[in-house]
Amino acid sequence: MALKRLVLGILAASFGAITGLLFMNMIQPQSWRPSNYSDPYLHSPGRTAK
Repeated sequence: MALKRLVLGILAASFGAITGLLFMNMIQPQSWRPSNYSDPYLHSPGRTAK
């Protein structure tokens, strides 16, 4: 059946995408969520007026 193969393909693709995102999140966590070590002047444009 083509429908079953299509559903399996979608499930495999979504599983691969989620696994890839989790793997990238483990490798580089600071690039995904804002950390305390990031430059505060980049995130707050109001402070650059000084």
